[in-house]
Amino acid sequence: MLGPKHPMKSKLPFLSKWIKLPPANSPEYKTPFVLVLGLLFFSLGCWMTLTVPYRIHLKSRLDAGLITEARILEVKMHGRGSISVRYQFSWQNKVMTGNRASIFSESDGLYHRLLNAMEKGEPVPCFMDPHKPELNALEKQIRWIDVIATPIMGMIFAVIGAIYLKNFRGAHIKSKKRQVSKSTQSRM
Repeated sequence: MLGPKHPMKSKLPFLSKWIKLPPANSPEYKTPFVLVLGLLFFSLGCWMTLTVPYRIHLKSRLDAGLITEARILEVKMHGRGSISVRYQFSWQNKVMTGNRASIFSESDGLYHRLLNAMEKGEPVPCFMDPHKPELNALEKQIRWIDVIATPIMGMIFAVIGAIYLKNFRGAHIKSKKRQVSKSTQSRM
């Protein structure tokens, strides 16, 4: 007997309703598609998990930085809540261009505030790091849903990717052991 028919059922019974993986020794794990899928899920999960500490670091640099006035050149709404923006601000007698609306996801109403400021020609506050003026944003507030949900989703993706990679590796090791045992049996 090679083990339980469904490996997730014995270890995590509450997840077996949603996650249906083939048995760990299944030949389905030998395909290169599983390797690519596992690497993709694992790397996406790691990236999602690590973006939050990086963004918190950026926010701390902007908190310690300066506030200057920026003039909005262009603002567009993409889909539901995604904003692209171009703005100009002055730093040490030099005109610089920025394009970061927010460190985290944009707050409600940011698009309309920026659009109104652009139409009226009014300046908006721009947060910048004086040591690295390329690091700037029009909004630096933290949305706690991003801080909580992004790493959780990232860890889920990373675990799924790791399971696929482990089973891919396990399927190849077991098939090599079978080939070795068959060759030694044929010699006898």
